[in-house]
Amino acid sequence: MKNPDNLGLRVVISPVCHNEKGKIEKVIERLKDMLVGHPEYSVMVIDDASTDGSGEIIKESGFPFTLHPSQQGVGAAVRSAIEYACNNRYDVLVIMAGNDKDRPADIPKLISKIEEGYDFVIGSRYLPGGQYSNTPLYRKIATRFIHPWVVWLTMRTLKRENNSIDHSLSLKSSPVVLESHSK
Repeated sequence: MKNPDNLGLRVVISPVCHNEKGKIEKVIERLKDMLVGHPEYSVMVIDDASTDGSGEIIKESGFPFTLHPSQQGVGAAVRSAIEYACNNRYDVLVIMAGNDKDRPADIPKLISKIEEGYDFVIGSRYLPGGQYSNTPLYRKIATRFIHPWVVWLTMRTLKRENNSIDHSLSLKSSPVVLESHSK
């Protein structure tokens, strides 16, 4: 959905983290590098009550942020990002991990699919061309088989509960192959 004033999509990128000191700094640095070429994108960082100093790093980043007062879990962090995007009338929300596993430089690939008319896009390491080396077996199982159902249920619930989502989130979806850079 384009803005009525034809300025393009309003995009907010939201890394979520809990106790990712040593990694969130890299995420912030990579986001800042990516934003040089895409100053039209916004960032909102969500910290789920980190106790390792991640919150202080986020505060110093210069990005807007939400710090949960107590640990609520990744689901609550994602919900905070969704609420922020809806309340601030963004067209697109990009959720990314704060653990330096996702590459901000790949975000424009995701956005290009939205601009083509897709409502929902997920970056995938499991499609041909994707990589997921150095990933423990339990994570492969969770991200490949459990995560898609959680996303589907979340979007279904949000669509039912939030009238600000005024278009079908299931009409047209596209997975995008993104490279993984496991450390």
